[in-house]
Amino acid sequence: MIKNRKFMLIAALGLILCLIISVSLTACGGGSQEAATEEPAAEETQPEAAEPEATQPEEEAPAAESGSDEQELIGEEKALEIALKDAGIKQDDTTFSKVELDYDDDTGRQEYEVQFNVGTTEYEYNLDAITGEITEKDIDND
Repeated sequence: MIKNRKFMLIAALGLILCLIISVSLTACGGGSQEAATEEPAAEETQPEAAEPEATQPEEEAPAAESGSDEQELIGEEKALEIALKDAGIKQDDTTFSKVELDYDDDTGRQEYEVQFNVGTTEYEYNLDAITGEITEKDIDND
């Protein structure tokens, strides 16, 4: 009988120990599940916060472009065409040509600086970048 009581006591203590361990593991597992549940919510919140920030620059960029003078500029090809027409020269007759968009500090406007050579003659034109009006020209014979 004493052996049975010792066995029953050891079995009861083992059962209690198993219960304590399982409750502890369940509590740990429950905490992990809560943390796992909370983390995706935090992850979902972060992308939502990031999306408006990412969207704002995209919205601002087209607005800035639509208000810029660059869309209204005549372009380098048209500037060269206007200067060549004024000089009475075909582009095939030029040995060098260069067109640059520049900002004129005196007038406060953008302009195209057009240069080209025909033989030993150098042509330099400044054209309003929006209207295409010739604002200055210089012809040098070398």
